[in-house]
Amino acid sequence: MSTLPPAAILTSVEGATTPPGFPRDVLAPFFRARLPELVGGAEGDPAVAAALDEVARMVPGQPVLTTLLHWVDQGAATAPLQSLQDRVWQDLFARHPPDTAIYADVPACLRLWARMGLRLYAFSTVPAEVARLKGQGLDINPENLVIAENAVLILPLHRELDESRESANSVARLGTTKRGIGPAYEDKVGRRALRLVDLKDPASLPAKIERLLAHHNALRRGMGAEEICEKTLLAAIIEITPAILPFAGSAWWRADHQSVVHSQTLPIMS
Repeated sequence: MSTLPPAAILTSVEGATTPPGFPRDVLAPFFRARLPELVGGAEGDPAVAAALDEVARMVPGQPVLTTLLHWVDQGAATAPLQSLQDRVWQDLFARHPPDTAIYADVPACLRLWARMGLRLYAFSTVPAEVARLKGQGLDINPENLVIAENAVLILPLHRELDESRESANSVARLGTTKRGIGPAYEDKVGRRALRLVDLKDPASLPAKIERLLAHHNALRRGMGAEEICEKTLLAAIIEITPAILPFAGSAWWRADHQSVVHSQTLPIMS
């Protein structure tokens, strides 16, 4: 039985390139140190202001900065906190990318694959991950990185639900990674999930978010958690759209075309 050489690489960016302790040891302290400046300059940034308003609504009667610092120290995963973290971390990787952001062998592997003419396909990504790779001197663009346009968006509310369920079940824990993958798939099956392609039509997002939150806010009420504001979630999604939408494409077609060019059959996993 002969083995054909690969025509493309399908990988995960988050987790596969970064040491497990990097968010805790590097990103969290960086974010915590810059929180006072971020909160103080919120008036000139509508997205930041909306996130801070949501924090004030979730924890009334307490200074917003105090709440955010407490959440950071506790490792919380609330929607407004993660929206603010994304903003700060993108700036970090754009200006001064940490040298320890990815495993040492990752840049060499990616450059080798590029020289071999292999295309890189990722089944999940976030703007900070792309910025991190660019910070290592890699040319990441829509020609060599394609995100399936029908990919389901894993939102902060999915991670919060995942964590709440795992923490509440002290007798028989599922062992989930608490990254929101399971709840996101539930929304996919329930036909209420937001997909990457939805970002191409911003006018349709409010109605889709309303449908999504009709389900999730009911769950959050049952768990005693604060409900999610539609406007805050919409603002966070619109904010990240320019960073990820350029990579949206028909990943299956690109991979299939690549396999035809190389006279190979490339199995695709979704």
